[in-house]
Amino acid sequence: MAARTRATPAADEIRVGRDGPSWTQVYDWVGLSGVSPHAYALYCHLRRHVNREAGDSREWPGKETLAVLLQVARGDYIDPWLDELYAIGAVEVCDAGTMPRRNIYLV
Repeated sequence: MAARTRATPAADEIRVGRDGPSWTQVYDWVGLSGVSPHAYALYCHLRRHVNREAGDSREWPGKETLAVLLQVARGDYIDPWLDELYAIGAVEVCDAGTMPRRNIYLV
């Protein structure tokens, strides 16, 4: 199999463009707590949605969005994993007080 090569233009240049990859701080104790792999993946996605500009660690993604990220069919499928995270104190679920009902996840 022939190696793929990239054609190099006569003059290379570096342009300011996209930022480097973002990072997410996930606490070790959650992964070591014994929660299921799905609950841990949910925690990682919740942490990824932290609004760093607000500085309050609150999450607003809907269950349907989280279900898509976790590759499950419906938002209510994540409830057992939320329960696991709540049981160990990794997540607080608060009602946003809006209609339709919307949760805020404090991680």
